[in-house]
Amino acid sequence: MTAVRLLFDEDADQRILRGIRRVAPRIDVCSVSDIGLAGRPDREILAWAATEGRLLVTRDVHTM
Repeated sequence: MTAVRLLFDEDADQRILRGIRRVAPRIDVCSVSDIGLAGRPDREILAWAATEGRLLVTRDVHTM
C-alpha cells in the first residue's frame, strides 16, 4: 500500500501540520515553506505536488 504524502499550503492550519509531525512522525508531510515555495503561485505549488505525488492540504477554495 502506498503511503499518503502531504503538502501543506501556507493558508492551511499549521497547528494541524505540527500535530501530525508530533503524533505521527512516520507520515510524510511538508509545508510550502519547507520546500521553498512560500508565496509562489498556486499553479507552481500544484505542479510540484503532482510531480512529487503529494496531496495538497489547503483552505484556498480558489486553488481548486
